[in-house]
Amino acid sequence: MLTAQKPVFRKFYLAFTCAVLLAGTAGTGQAENLPASPTLYGPLGLNTVPSARMDTPGTLRAGVSYADPYAHSWLSFQFAPAFSLSLRQSAEISSLKNSAKRLYPGIDTKIRLIEESRARPEIALGLQSAIGHKRLAAEYIAASKRYGNFDFTAGLGWGRMGSAAHLKNPLSVLSKHFDKDRNFLSENANGPTNWFTGEDIGLFGGLEYHTPWNGLSLKLDYGADNYSAERLTSDYKAPAPWSVGLNYRPAPWANFGIGMQGTNKIMARLSFNGNLEDWPVKNADTSKSKHSVVYYKANIEAGKPADIEILRTHNTPQQLRYALSQTKEKSVSFIPRVLGLRGPQIHMINEHLQSKSAEEIWHETEFEGNTPGQTPTTNRPSWTQRLIKEFRVSLQTKMGISEKEATLLERSSLTAGTQGPSAFGFLNSFASLRLNLSNHLQNIPLLNPAGRSDLRANEHLFAAKRLALDTAFLNATHSFSSNLHTSINAGYLEEMYAGAGGEILYRPYNARWALGAESWLAYKRDPTSPLNLDFKNQHLFSGFINGWYDIPGWDLTAKASLGQYLGHDKGVTLGLQKNFKNGVKLEGFITASNQNEHDLFGGETNTIQGLRLSMPLGNIKYLPQNTNADIFATQFNKNIGQKLENPLPLYDLTAPFSMRHITAHWQDIKE
Repeated sequence: MLTAQKPVFRKFYLAFTCAVLLAGTAGTGQAENLPASPTLYGPLGLNTVPSARMDTPGTLRAGVSYADPYAHSWLSFQFAPAFSLSLRQSAEISSLKNSAKRLYPGIDTKIRLIEESRARPEIALGLQSAIGHKRLAAEYIAASKRYGNFDFTAGLGWGRMGSAAHLKNPLSVLSKHFDKDRNFLSENANGPTNWFTGEDIGLFGGLEYHTPWNGLSLKLDYGADNYSAERLTSDYKAPAPWSVGLNYRPAPWANFGIGMQGTNKIMARLSFNGNLEDWPVKNADTSKSKHSVVYYKANIEAGKPADIEILRTHNTPQQLRYALSQTKEKSVSFIPRVLGLRGPQIHMINEHLQSKSAEEIWHETEFEGNTPGQTPTTNRPSWTQRLIKEFRVSLQTKMGISEKEATLLERSSLTAGTQGPSAFGFLNSFASLRLNLSNHLQNIPLLNPAGRSDLRANEHLFAAKRLALDTAFLNATHSFSSNLHTSINAGYLEEMYAGAGGEILYRPYNARWALGAESWLAYKRDPTSPLNLDFKNQHLFSGFINGWYDIPGWDLTAKASLGQYLGHDKGVTLGLQKNFKNGVKLEGFITASNQNEHDLFGGETNTIQGLRLSMPLGNIKYLPQNTNADIFATQFNKNIGQKLENPLPLYDLTAPFSMRHITAHWQDIKE
């Protein structure tokens, strides 16, 4: 924008911001229920600029959009009421008929700082390409306020959203660090050292008007992106900073938008959304099937604590209900177990199951934690029973969303396995096969620079093998108490590695936190050998200290791992996991290593990230009851920050007898 225009724009912006802050002081009324829709880049907002709006927790969105010179695709998830995360792929493409010139991946996030009330706006802080390519990187603070059928937004933008340079960066008074120039042409990955930097910032704003026609809204906005990078590298003609568009919501799960950016750019957007909590997928209901839930019943009639082998695909209160129905004893004590690990002793009154509500039963139930470990009773299921009950099928799809030579790299496979014979009450065996169904990894060899090690960089060779042994290992577990657990695994532990390792976990049953440690000696498997059984002359050591914390009010688990990866690089992995009552799980993670790796654009990066979605399909007719569909979106061909996949993580094994799990599913004690 020309310098002479800035004072005029500032006056307009100040007036508009005041309107946003004051709007709605007379009451918001039914406008609080007005639905928000995505921008071109994916986050909720107007046409080209974000708002402070958030989705309902548990909402998953997928969408595509186009406005010259970019086509965007994204997958976003609302982890908590005040936190959302998106994986986005932006392709530089002047016409949808042409192939993309470049791809610019990024992770976008938004955090709500202040919730809207009658007198104050909703305020959120966001980062576009927080981790990703610098071309589209930006940070912003947005304020949104509803008034009747209007939703006003105003904000401050840094980086890409501040390139119009309306004001000086106010953060420069804190440190000269924030004054450093933003280079949108750099091939190095964007990161925390770049956030909120730049000599200047931009001002943006707009409104959305929800018309009387059901599902139709009008969007107007004014942005601060001057497309400086595009104008420097081509003859691109930047559009005017204003835009106008229509959004149509034909159903609660779909949005379609079309509009104009300036007078010379057409933009279009399509997105779909749904809440994972409401998805019809779930585990098979076997709670009423004899012997399917309770394995140990020998001591119930004798008045002693009864061991219950918990099925990992079903919630514990459901299985306690079935256990109580199998005895006429007035008072019963249960010890839940998973693969020999034990939880707290649970004291229950049998007659309360029929006569009292779930809340009343809860107050009458006693939990005895930190009790010494005990040897399980000998009345365990036979290995043939375990073979059937533990048979698991997983349809796995892995997508690479940040590759240079292909818009989307993908591989699909099917794994099937079960638990084999057990011995001594603590030694278990497992095995599974992998059937590779399809892959589009033909470009992977071209992307692998000469001299790079192949920790994970030769995945295309594993994907090319139609049938292979996936896992075959022994597992030994022991609980020193109901709070302290150990596990040792040895054998073919995952598709690419065999080896041996151990884990220890301290997890008080009624605490929000847990601490643990693990270490592994890994041997790289040879994908050219039959069933991938042979090893390469490569043995690696890795080890980590792990911590977990259940965030109160958000129903989220945060995890941090600090240690050494398979490539001898050191670093930290941070993750968030969301578990839904229907069995759906979603996890996002980011890993930062102390070593750099050449990325696909000629620059360097020391981070990798991803999103994993797991859905149970056991309720679908004709499918095995332990069937899952797993979708993993991350980068292929990476060697930094690589971990061996623990086949039986202790945190997951002990989840069924944690207080969080029991309280979340306690209503099932009556259903």
